[in-house]
Amino acid sequence: MNPGFRGEPKLGKWDYDGEYAHPIPGARNETFSVGIFQWVPTVCMGQPRTDYLKRGKSVCRVHGLTSEPEMVYKKALMICGGLDTGFHPARKHFTAERRAK
Repeated sequence: MNPGFRGEPKLGKWDYDGEYAHPIPGARNETFSVGIFQWVPTVCMGQPRTDYLKRGKSVCRVHGLTSEPEMVYKKALMICGGLDTGFHPARKHFTAERRAK
C-alpha cells in the first residue's frame, strides 16, 4: 500500500496524507500519523474554482507504529472510504493496531 494520496484528486473526495520517517537508530520516533482531509476547490477573486483543487483541513488523524506503517495506511483508507459514503466519525484520533489472535 502506498503512502500519501489515494490517486487523482477529485472534488469532495476524502484522502489521507503523511509519510512515516524511517526509524533512526537511537532516536525515539516510534510512532507517526497521517491526516484525513477532503479535496476542496480553490478560490480566486472570491469565486470557487473547481478546476483547481486543494487539501481541506484535516478532520482526523490515524496514529500507529513506524514498524507497521501498512496498518496506519490501511486504517486511513478505511476511514476515507467511510467518509466518501457519508459516514462521519465521532472521534478525531484513531490508532492503527493489530487485533489480538
